[in-house]
Amino acid sequence: MGFLRDFPESWIHPGGVVRRKLARGVGEDTLLAYAVLAGFIAFAARLPGLIAIQRAAGSDAPPLATMVGASFVVYAMFAPLFMYLLAALSHLAARLLGGEGSWHGARLALFWGLLSVQPLVILSALVTALSPWTWLSQLISLVFAGMFFWVWLGGLMAAERVDEDDLKRPG
Repeated sequence: MGFLRDFPESWIHPGGVVRRKLARGVGEDTLLAYAVLAGFIAFAARLPGLIAIQRAAGSDAPPLATMVGASFVVYAMFAPLFMYLLAALSHLAARLLGGEGSWHGARLALFWGLLSVQPLVILSALVTALSPWTWLSQLISLVFAGMFFWVWLGGLMAAERVDEDDLKRPG
């Protein structure tokens, strides 16, 4: 998976990674794969928390299979749809602020932003499952949120400044 090498660079220079992906001509199929993969990783990271909820609630909780099924539907089906909507809204907001990019670039910035911070989601899930310190999990969640917005908005600013037709022309 070549995109794994782009994760650390995204955390430092998110705009550069998004520009490079736009220059390579990342297709809509790849963007959908980014969105679905980010949703699937988030779903898998949620499983230890669901098990902990089940154990803590005992017989008062719904069956674990029900909670896992509902979580899967949310993360695997509805989350990608919500991501498309959020990407469209971010592109419209960027247009109002003078952005000149495309819908495709806005989707790339959001989907790549979500996928590139999934290692922090996994770390947060592990800490939640293994650590008695809830403050540590909350701290990692705050770092995750900050990193996500850093990567997403940095990528969006780069995508809105790039004319994709110029990228595709040899020159």
